[in-house]
Amino acid sequence: MPLSVVRLPQYERDFRDANRINLLINGDMRIAQRTVVEQSAPTASTITVDRWELIKTSDASWKIGRESAWSAAGTPFNHCLKCTVTSGAAATISTRHVIIQQRIETNFLSPARIGTVNATPLTLSFWVFSSIPGTYIAELRLLNVGHQISRAYEITQANVWEYKTIIFPPNTLATLDYSNGTKYELYVMFWLAAGPSFTSDPLQTEWAGYLNASRATGQTDLGAVTDAYIAFTGVQLEPLPEPTPFIHTDYSTELRKCQRYFEHSFPGEAVPVNNRGDDAHRIMLVSGTASNAWSGGQVYFRETKRESPDITTWALNHAEGKVSKNGTTHQNANIQRVSPAGFAVFTQSLNTTFNLYLNWAAEAE
Repeated sequence: MPLSVVRLPQYERDFRDANRINLLINGDMRIAQRTVVEQSAPTASTITVDRWELIKTSDASWKIGRESAWSAAGTPFNHCLKCTVTSGAAATISTRHVIIQQRIETNFLSPARIGTVNATPLTLSFWVFSSIPGTYIAELRLLNVGHQISRAYEITQANVWEYKTIIFPPNTLATLDYSNGTKYELYVMFWLAAGPSFTSDPLQTEWAGYLNASRATGQTDLGAVTDAYIAFTGVQLEPLPEPTPFIHTDYSTELRKCQRYFEHSFPGEAVPVNNRGDDAHRIMLVSGTASNAWSGGQVYFRETKRESPDITTWALNHAEGKVSKNGTTHQNANIQRVSPAGFAVFTQSLNTTFNLYLNWAAEAE
């Protein structure tokens, strides 16, 4: 007679908790390598807090950044991501959109078993704080597959931290392409404003093909009010049927996760404008007598990047796109052999012995 195994409810909870995973990075908004202050968002895409991107149309005027004081009361976190309307106006174009999003690589989605009969629900939990109560939309989008799903949540009180949970059903139909697993696949999106192009059909609350008109129906137009704001923290996406407490990691672990997408040579959380050319935060490459007109060296990243990044350099006089030879002569930087592991930098040598100084940033978002 075969033996049967009976698992008690507490065993099931312990097993679940031991295997928890947050598919999102920097959900507690601790890491802000680019800047620690709120900045205007003049372009279609702006990142201040690592891994969290504000995307918007040109008719929207916003600023975005990390806040500390707000998070002290009402949540178990010390930081939050705050978005503020700098010039409120009703939508002037039908495709108006303002979204906070994080993109997840295909390789990191295997715990959710998307596209299989064993696919798991995806549970999104977060803290939110806003000056404007109302209906807001959270959306999951499988970019390359072409599937989407949206769910509404309510902010019931102004200027009060509220904890929200949204359980998205399993997606058993999508076929993920793991052959290029570093591609972004799953987009986790928080809508802040939406024009008619995204609200004219009923909200698509089940996984289905991509349809713009049903992505954000019912969304409160936060962008219509000058100085309106919203803040998020403790954001977690789990391949589980119910939320669990936020998974806290040590600072160095979370920083390394973020550095897969962005890294710089100056200190973490330094205000870039003050440190990009600061002599105290330099990388020094020692070159001998050059045998030709160019000489330089190799820079290796602390963390391997998602893809070959865009490289920006600064000389010690703060000049972008340049390096400093012997600390005093500032010349154009010639960047070559860029890979996820590092890059080479050269400058004109004139057959002399010199030291090469530079600061740099590597962007792989």
